Amino acid sequence: MDTLIPLLFLEHGSLQLAVDRAVHMVRSSVAEFDILSKQLLDQHSNNEVHENLLNFVKGCKYACTANINWR
Repeated sequence: MDTLIPLLFLEHGSLQLAVDRAVHMVRSSVAEFDILSKQLLDQHSNNEVHENLLNFVKGCKYACTANINWR
């Protein structure tokens, strides 16, 4: 987010538009990740890789949250 807003500001010329666009991009990415990770976990719900995939998805979520909170 910290570098995204200045780049979007340069592209759009408006700070408010840059913030709005950044928020939209993050929300869209989170929603898409949630949908796709659920599909992946559902596809492998009955096999031996499910637990590893679940841990991987959790790790990705923690990494994303850490990147947003770390500043």
